[in-house]
Amino acid sequence: HKISHLTMATTLRRSKRERKQAQTIYADAEKAEEQGLSSVTPRKKRARRDPEEDDEEYHVDHDEEMDEENQEEGEENVVANNSEADDNDEEEEEDSEEEEEYTPVAKSKRPRSTSNKKKTPKRGRATKAKKLDSPDEGAETKTMPTIKKRAPARKTVQAALSAFSKRFLDKSETTQSSLVAALLTSHQVGQKEDGSGIKTKRKPRPNETPYTVGLIAAAKRVIEEHNEDPNAAQVSLYNLLFRSVGASYSSLFDPNKVDIETISDEEMTDHMGRVIEGMEATEADLVLLSADKPIGNAKTIIAVQEYQRIFREFWFQLAATALSDNTAHKEKPDRDSDEDDSDASDAGMASHQISQNYRFQLEMVREVVKRMMELSCLACMDIRAGTTVAVYQLAMAILEHTKELQGKLKTARRQLNVAKKSKMSRKEESLQQQVDSWTRLAEDLEGLVTETVMGVFIKRYKDTHPQPRAESMHAMTQFILIRPDLFLKNQFLKYLGWMLSDKSPIVREKAIAGLLAPFKAQNEKTKGSNIDVSLMSSIAEKFAKRLSECTVDSDVTVQERAMELMLAFSRSSLLDDVEDDEVWVDINARALAADTSPKVRRDALLFVLEQLEEFDEGTIESEANTVSQIDTIATWVAHTISRKETPFSKIPFDRVALVVSSLRASEEHLPLVSNYSAMLTALQQGGGSKSSRSQEVIQRHVLIEMLVASVEQEMSSLDLSGLEEVVDESMLAAQKAHDNSGRAKKKRKSGGSQEKLTTAILAKLPALLESYATETHLVRRLTALPMYFLPSVLGIQSQKKNFSELLEKISSLYRTSNDEKVLCNCVRAMTFFSKGDHTRSTEAFVVLKRDAASLCEDAMKHLEEKGDADDPEELANVELGLSESLKRLNILQKKWPVSSLVRGGHSFVEKLSVA
Repeated sequence: HKISHLTMATTLRRSKRERKQAQTIYADAEKAEEQGLSSVTPRKKRARRDPEEDDEEYHVDHDEEMDEENQEEGEENVVANNSEADDNDEEEEEDSEEEEEYTPVAKSKRPRSTSNKKKTPKRGRATKAKKLDSPDEGAETKTMPTIKKRAPARKTVQAALSAFSKRFLDKSETTQSSLVAALLTSHQVGQKEDGSGIKTKRKPRPNETPYTVGLIAAAKRVIEEHNEDPNAAQVSLYNLLFRSVGASYSSLFDPNKVDIETISDEEMTDHMGRVIEGMEATEADLVLLSADKPIGNAKTIIAVQEYQRIFREFWFQLAATALSDNTAHKEKPDRDSDEDDSDASDAGMASHQISQNYRFQLEMVREVVKRMMELSCLACMDIRAGTTVAVYQLAMAILEHTKELQGKLKTARRQLNVAKKSKMSRKEESLQQQVDSWTRLAEDLEGLVTETVMGVFIKRYKDTHPQPRAESMHAMTQFILIRPDLFLKNQFLKYLGWMLSDKSPIVREKAIAGLLAPFKAQNEKTKGSNIDVSLMSSIAEKFAKRLSECTVDSDVTVQERAMELMLAFSRSSLLDDVEDDEVWVDINARALAADTSPKVRRDALLFVLEQLEEFDEGTIESEANTVSQIDTIATWVAHTISRKETPFSKIPFDRVALVVSSLRASEEHLPLVSNYSAMLTALQQGGGSKSSRSQEVIQRHVLIEMLVASVEQEMSSLDLSGLEEVVDESMLAAQKAHDNSGRAKKKRKSGGSQEKLTTAILAKLPALLESYATETHLVRRLTALPMYFLPSVLGIQSQKKNFSELLEKISSLYRTSNDEKVLCNCVRAMTFFSKGDHTRSTEAFVVLKRDAASLCEDAMKHLEEKGDADDPEELANVELGLSESLKRLNILQKKWPVSSLVRGGHSFVEKLSVA
């Protein structure tokens, strides 16, 4: 009742003022419709958000995210500001090892909205990306990769916080009088003075941040203040929130004038009005906590983002410190059952003291949660967002404490059972009191979260702004991981499933991440290692269709999360009862999609392999099984990229390279695409008796594309800087051009892989060229392979026969083929063999000279016949033969001067030019 009056009065006050620039302060959608009011007054220099901007990510972000849009001015500021701290960052380099997505945003002014009405956005299904259902539909779409930047060094962050504090804090604000000041300077409390008065760094405890010590100290001061004056402590927490969202120091609540428990609605309205006015007068780059992206230069953005992390941790530490003080110092070590009964009385007194203390501190935590909940439904979006974060962090700390209590109860019950068996009555009585006390505490804390905090969740998960919705999804994820026995149930999981259709990409991503988190926790054996993912079977079946749609979402991050979740469902056998074929077809198709990220394609391919019998667990690893697996993949790809109505020339064989990339990205299946002999064996065996003739042809093409793509990608991943003399120079030039076109991955040493592929392919390539001589497309791909050979292998005695056969076959193709691409590959192969540093280069040079001389003789012969030909048909045949000879010589001339290969070459070239 009090809050409803406050919301109405505050909205009316602010709607009467005119200002130049402002920040949006949203009214709760349902309340605004019921009251017929709209919260339209903005904050100075913060423009009203456009409804389309609701999809932007809220940057009071989660612990693992520091993500901003790139802008030129911001990038320049980062370079300028970070360069000052470069000299000091070397000794702190270990603090900046981990990478985060971080991009500074330049300070900008948002345009003022001309409309005073805020429409409640409708949450609809996600927009799908363009989907290529058929091979010949649409052109390939490239997606921009996410560029990860190194997070600022710890010294840079602390310097930014210190600089911001000087601009932000009032002269009267100290760490003792202001929680905001305590939070901004919490990184300095991690130091202590030794006997000489010199500050030294304290060795950090496990799992603590640089701010933990300072935040615990601030939390203890709040607890002590609450023990003496609850109203003053609650006002301090209110002021922390108001100051963080931009209220001026002079507009904060005065604990001597404001009694939160007994204040009337009119008085509360007046006080909140002053707070709002203070928020409106604050510059946009002095706002620490906002539902929108931070504004300012690079240092300001760094400081604001870091403060948002500190703000989160403070509320967690506040509840954790308040609750741990009850029991931590009362714990006794586990003792044997034959302990003397005289200790039982001490245990009984301790148990009674715990019972008295925890009730007092529990009521404090309950009161803090209650006060924050009262602010969580205000019209001011920033206050609503900040209180939502605070309530959820308090709840996480409460659940963590209940988890600790479960462990203590387990130990206490075991000791109680021993005491009963030993008939130690006094100890039994004290242990029973302890068990009862901790049991009541655990039940009260669990009820505080499942009943009270969930009341906030029910409203905020469908908030009009995407930030509270995303925050609610993240909170539910943490609840599930901390206490799966309470929250890994359909009644809570359904909220994550419903938000898969949210209109904001960040909310959809957080919802999918929430469903995926139990699987990751189970695999990583973290705090959720006791999770039973089979409990999610009904959720998997119910939302399988929607998740398949998310794999073609307009946001690539959502696609990646959704595909990873579907793979986790499949591996846990949670999709066995899904009978909708469209779901399986849509997901399988993503393995060959060119309009998505490599991660989506890899997970989609793994999803496909989960369905194939040849890849079942327990399959014996052998050469025959490897050939069978390669053949199975080729068969699936052939059926997927081809349709009955699709002409052969329109089949996108280039998609096969995407499959090879996905297999290479999977550590489990990488040996498949590096086993060249197995691929060649599968190619020689054909498509099998069950395949139709057309499918056999397509499958052969797929296998050859797999072979060539595997070789190309393997060679592109190697460091060929020291192999200039042993690889084809055109391949080196192409690779250098590729490396210079973008951020190339770190190359690795050959490690024998080039020798391995040379040995395997050299033995079978001549037979393959003979078998597929009439299929020009295949010959093009096969004749491109010799450029990747390692010349030293060609000189081995055991390879003499294979090399001679291959050389003659390539020579024959050069003389007989009419395809220009095949001719170019043949010339590149023969010149590569002739220039290579191996014992058979002379043999290759002889063949090259023979072919050049033969072509020259043919050309001169055709020139003579052309002058004597009288019949038009005969003349046409002569000119055709001449043009073919000249075409071959022209291609050879580009790689090797013809005049140096034939006797009298210069005179021949002159005659040919005259002719």
